[in-house]
Amino acid sequence: MYASPREFILNARGAEPFASARGVRVNTSITTQLGIYTEEGFLDREACESLKASVRAGSRERAKVYEGGTDYVLNESRRSAVRVTVSDTAASAVKERLLAKCEDFSRRFGVGVSDCQEPTFLVYKPGDFFEPHRDHAGNQNAPDRVRRRRVSAVVFLNDESAAGVGGDYEGGSLAFYGLLKDPRCRHVGIPVRGMAGTLVAFRSDVFHQVSPVTKGERFTIVSWFF
Repeated sequence: MYASPREFILNARGAEPFASARGVRVNTSITTQLGIYTEEGFLDREACESLKASVRAGSRERAKVYEGGTDYVLNESRRSAVRVTVSDTAASAVKERLLAKCEDFSRRFGVGVSDCQEPTFLVYKPGDFFEPHRDHAGNQNAPDRVRRRRVSAVVFLNDESAAGVGGDYEGGSLAFYGLLKDPRCRHVGIPVRGMAGTLVAFRSDVFHQVSPVTKGERFTIVSWFF
C-alpha cells in the first residue's frame, strides 16, 4: 500500500475516528453518500470461519509498506500487521467472488475495472495498526501493481466490538479521511465498523487507516481492482 505524504500523517496521527473509538457504528447510508461502498453478507459466516481456519494454518510474515520508492519495505512505525499465505484453493475462491464485483465497482466508482490483484490475507494483533495512507501511487518509480490500482476492497472475517461489548476484537477500526467537504474536517475519520462477511470498497486514492487493535485479533482480506 502507498503511504501518505508525511504532512498528512503528522496531522492525522493519533486522531481517533470520531465514532469507531467508542464502538458506534456509522449508518451505511451515510458512508455510501460519502463514496464508500458497503455490502453486508458478501461472505456468509460459514465461509468466514473456513477462511479464518485457512489463515491460522497459513505461513506468516510481517506486512510491508510502500513508501514511494521502487518496492515495498518493512517499516513497523507506519504499518504493523501480519501477512498470511493461504492455500491456493482458499485464495482462488475469494478472488472469484471479488471478480464478480467488477461491473458493480466500475459503475459505482466511475472507473473501468476488469480484474483484481491476488487477495492478501491479514491479521492484526494487539498493538498492530496502519497509518493513514493511500493505496494508489502515480509516481513513475512506483511498482506497476501500485500504479494500476483504481478501487480498493476490504473483506472482514470477524466482528469488531461495539463499545467493548461482543465482537472478536477491539480497536482496529477502518476509517476514511478527506470525505467531508469542509476543510476543517480534513482530518476527521469516518469509521466503518468491521462485521464478519462485510465487503467495503473505495477509490484507491482515498486516505484511510486502521487504528491500533487493543484486544483480540482482526482478520481481513484486501485486494485492489484495476
